[in-house]
Amino acid sequence: MENPVVITVDSAADMPPELIEKYNVSGISPLHVLLDGKDYRDGEDIEIWDIFKTYSEKKILPTTSAVSIDEYKKFFKKFTDDGASVIHISLSSGISCTYQNACIAAADLNETGAQVYAVDSLSLTLGILHLVIKAAEMRDEGKSAREIAQELEVMVPKIDSSFVLNTLEFLKAGGRCSALTAFGANVLGIKPSIEMRGGKMEIGKKYRGKLEAVHIQYIDDRLASGDFDAQRVIVAHTGLSDERLELIVRHLKKTAKFKEIIVNICGCVISAHGAKDAMAILLLRK
Repeated sequence: MENPVVITVDSAADMPPELIEKYNVSGISPLHVLLDGKDYRDGEDIEIWDIFKTYSEKKILPTTSAVSIDEYKKFFKKFTDDGASVIHISLSSGISCTYQNACIAAADLNETGAQVYAVDSLSLTLGILHLVIKAAEMRDEGKSAREIAQELEVMVPKIDSSFVLNTLEFLKAGGRCSALTAFGANVLGIKPSIEMRGGKMEIGKKYRGKLEAVHIQYIDDRLASGDFDAQRVIVAHTGLSDERLELIVRHLKKTAKFKEIIVNICGCVISAHGAKDAMAILLLRK
């Protein structure tokens, strides 16, 4: 008889409680957020509003760090000690060492007879949700952990993760772009899109104009090829207003007639780099 399968994710998946419950995600492994001399656990004792407030008042941004190997071992053992097999879906290996640490912890535990499979999402924030949903469906069909992991590896390259920024201020403050680049972008009103390519973040199209118009154009560009699964689209954001989100959802419904549109706010890991009013469209390509 196969071991029961549990699904776990990194906190950077940014899954809201209702989706954690809906897809029966058994555990969230929190990354660390270091802000103003304190070490917080992402999604547990710090929110994005704390980041925005601290930057506004002190011009201090957080740094983030991965879950350690020992933390992963303890996290996985909670499930393997009860006889379960674990599917852990991780933040992209191209932007964090969380996946590598999860692999090392899994290998150590598997030498003792456990079954832990770490999956590199090559994605971020709610792009990981596409994999969670597929894993949950296969788990409920009675597939083994090995079978689920193999299917997810095939699915990973089909996830299209991108986002568009309102400002480069946080990237400049964090040393990820020059002050001159940020100044030029602000003067020209440039709002760049960032695309996940091979698990790494790269600059995509550069937009100009008011944020409302930029969001609509960005959506149209992401959907232009038509080679996406219309079952589901995910919108992630860093504090957009309800009115702006309603506009985005209306446009998605009108443009592509998705069967399901999921909207949720990003957590601290993404917000620490994207600043306020960033928006992501997360698709599954055919």
